[in-house]
Amino acid sequence: MSIGLCAAVSTATSTEDESRGGGTEQDDVGQGASSFTLPNGLRVILLPDRDAPVLSVCSAFDAGARRDPAHRPGVARVVAELLRNGGRPLEGQDVGALLARRGGTAEVELTHDALTSCVTVPSSELEFALWFEAGRFGRHALTAEGRDRVVAELSAEFERQDDLASERAPRRLRALAFQGRPSYARDVLASSAQLAEVELSDLDRFHRAHFGAAQAVVTVVGDFDEASARRLVEQQLGSAPRGAAGTPLEFEPPVQTTERFSMVEDPSARVPAVWYGWVLPEAGTEVRTALELVAVALGSESRLGSSIVGPRRPAQSLEYGLTNEVGASLFSLYAVGTGAAALGAIEKAVDAELTKVGQYGLRPEEVRAARSTLAQQRALELASNLGRARALSRGVLLGGTPEAILSEPEPAEISNVTLARAAREYLHSRRRTVIEIYPKGWQDPWQTPMPVYHLVSAGENLGRIAAMHQTTVAVIAKMNGLDPKKPIYPGQNLKVPRSKATTVKAVVHTVRSGDTLTAIAKKFNVSVQSLADANGLDPKRPIRPGDELRVPPRGSSGKSGGGSSSSQPSGGGQGASQQKTPGRVHEVKAGETLGGIALKYGVSTASLSAANGLGRSTTIRVGQKLQIPSPAGGSTGKGSSKSPPTVHQVRSGETLSGIAKRYRVTVQSLTRANGISEKKPIRVGQRLVIPR
Repeated sequence: MSIGLCAAVSTATSTEDESRGGGTEQDDVGQGASSFTLPNGLRVILLPDRDAPVLSVCSAFDAGARRDPAHRPGVARVVAELLRNGGRPLEGQDVGALLARRGGTAEVELTHDALTSCVTVPSSELEFALWFEAGRFGRHALTAEGRDRVVAELSAEFERQDDLASERAPRRLRALAFQGRPSYARDVLASSAQLAEVELSDLDRFHRAHFGAAQAVVTVVGDFDEASARRLVEQQLGSAPRGAAGTPLEFEPPVQTTERFSMVEDPSARVPAVWYGWVLPEAGTEVRTALELVAVALGSESRLGSSIVGPRRPAQSLEYGLTNEVGASLFSLYAVGTGAAALGAIEKAVDAELTKVGQYGLRPEEVRAARSTLAQQRALELASNLGRARALSRGVLLGGTPEAILSEPEPAEISNVTLARAAREYLHSRRRTVIEIYPKGWQDPWQTPMPVYHLVSAGENLGRIAAMHQTTVAVIAKMNGLDPKKPIYPGQNLKVPRSKATTVKAVVHTVRSGDTLTAIAKKFNVSVQSLADANGLDPKRPIRPGDELRVPPRGSSGKSGGGSSSSQPSGGGQGASQQKTPGRVHEVKAGETLGGIALKYGVSTASLSAANGLGRSTTIRVGQKLQIPSPAGGSTGKGSSKSPPTVHQVRSGETLSGIAKRYRVTVQSLTRANGISEKKPIRVGQRLVIPR
């Protein structure tokens, strides 16, 4: 080899390379492969293949995107690009062009778990290939000029991809699915803003921490003599810096108790599409294997595809994906709809199939087909020298063994009971993430301004609320799906249109440590009651630092209804007599009837029906709330003396189950009290009435 290409990596590139232990003997690890460890800690695998005229050398480093510093996303990506051409300068020559002239190709793959670099060359160029890979252990390529060039290239790539909903949607799916676990949630392709923050010192620290020989695995696969190959490996890689010992990344699956949801606008789309994602447990467990079989079976044409794809069906196409990562992975489904109403039908079909699998598991022929599909995917991955070299380096780095990686695994015996249990536990709607893609004109609900909410107090009716917010009864009724002729009740949270009064006069105060409602009310010259009513709070409950309180106009009376009954408009189909004494509320339980409830409270069935706008033949439902009228000849007198209901304003990261647990109520009672579904996500800033 000419022009000094035999030179090993310079020991001057690092000061950490002096700490060495002894190397190991070469061991046969099965499937024709052997392995040994160099004195600097580098693990090496050799797999001869005399039938191929080319060979591949792959290096795997513990430098995946999950190793990015928390304050500097994108560092791993920049380093990967800088090392794409081997990372070694050669005076007067382009190393990448030199590789091409020798008939070789190079690639770098960055995943969340690892950075894998490979070079493929003719069998006679093993020494050059090892020299090329050895350059990645040095930091020659980490220059200010290189950093600026790569950041500009990656930023342009991000901008191109960010314009495509097909790229934004899966990134958002991952971010939401792994919400609360930043090292998994972040995308491998950092944003332009994040890349601009990456400094040369960040790159240097990252390389020192994750590119030591002790944290890497090198594999050679192809036509070579083993003794000669070992000698060349020792010559070219034996002086690579040892580096510090790697530290395993801890992983806890994200806690998810309700569906996570977002929307993406796609200007190029004509029909909507949808992504579904479920986080799966760590690989190697029986449950994970069961879920892989279920995922493949569901994504096949014979199961879910046959029910939603085709003429007169809601979807044009269906694809599935299954990542293979350390700690946890993501199973996803992607369906393109056939029309505006397709997504509802697709969701219904997905739910129906998952329910069936959760009840009955999979049919034997489905299990066999799923196993066959997984085996074919594995065989395809290992079909070439490059594929085997890549799989061995990455797999051993992440804890696997060469024998297990190369051999065809014996199919684990998994019962249908296990398949069904795994599907019930991991693939239900409360653990999924949904990203809906719509044509231009739709807005992402995460970015849509929150509407104004009005919390109904005792004595209010639609007419009074409409007058207060400068609108009409019909508008409020339509916004909330109400019948304007039926009564409303204290504690209801009604959407009202934004008016000049609500947007201009509103003052927001952020609660600081030590603040109280009394002190804030005094500061803004309003009453404690009006401040509490404006925010749906119980004056007796403490407030917390960080809460944002809307301060009502000065002189507020202390009731969110505002004004007296004499100023109440008569429109709206609700008389003041209906609301003066709202009475008690009864939640219907299984087996109850109108007659039985009326008897319990000492009222007539007719008066109970009239108070709730029910006809003679109306059937009441479990969970329905009935207003109990005052007994004949008297008044309960309880409605006006009750303290306002407790209202919780949703903060970032909160879930329905977390809020329910905090207030010691059930999720079901919380959703019923607010007229919402467990399936749909709650939004930051949303106000939830806490049931008593």
